[in-house]
Amino acid sequence: QNLDTVLKNLSDEDRQAIQRQIGQLSALQLESYLASLRSSNSGNVTPPPISNPSTPSQPTPQERANQLGQQIAAIYTPDSAQRQTHEQDIARRISGLPDDVAVAVLEDWHSDLMRRSSDPDPATNINSTPEQRILSQLQRRGIPVHQLPVSVQQRLQWAQAQTPRPQGGSL
Repeated sequence: QNLDTVLKNLSDEDRQAIQRQIGQLSALQLESYLASLRSSNSGNVTPPPISNPSTPSQPTPQERANQLGQQIAAIYTPDSAQRQTHEQDIARRISGLPDDVAVAVLEDWHSDLMRRSSDPDPATNINSTPEQRILSQLQRRGIPVHQLPVSVQQRLQWAQAQTPRPQGGSL
């Protein structure tokens, strides 16, 4: 049975349940979930529960960064084309960073956008640029900018030059 037919036969409530579940899946989980939906939907239109024991419970740093990038982009726009552009921009901004730094930057950004009380980096706020978040996370980890790839150094140096300096002194 083809997936289009399955989806057309679902009630609005079931379709929304599937959309919520799909939004929580990684690409590998999505492929497995859709296969199980196709194979298990013989007359029963209730979506099967999400479970994928073959996938580790903890996503890789790259998977986590992708998830967070998607969530951040979705906060900025509901339009899928614009969201994809935001996702690409986010990926470009964190490219070349150590994985733990990239994930920490995105977790902090997401937390600030969601206005969560438990802020992973109190030195940043909802108005902080991604580059300010990167610099803050590098500083917290004791990683000097000069140890990063040249392209990242240049991006961060440009961002630092654009940051207004406080009155009465230098940073």
